[in-house]
Amino acid sequence: MPRDATEAVNWYRLAAEQGYSLAQINTAINQMDQTTQQNTAMVEETTAASHALRKQIDELATLVRQFRISDTARVVSARAAA
Repeated sequence: MPRDATEAVNWYRLAAEQGYSLAQINTAINQMDQTTQQNTAMVEETTAASHALRKQIDELATLVRQFRISDTARVVSARAAA
């Protein structure tokens, strides 16, 4: 505990500095928490989009498998690709 007025003022200043520092730390932690929550939301959205895309790929592959092409068309296609 402070013994005189000067020491009391010094204690007060130290306490005020600590309070200010703690407020800055609290602000930084809140910002990190907000960023973490935003990142989590983006990951969830990306996961949902990738699942939807995978489903569309599967559906497209099913549709494409229904098509049959003749041997002549395969030869023409191979020559065009070369």
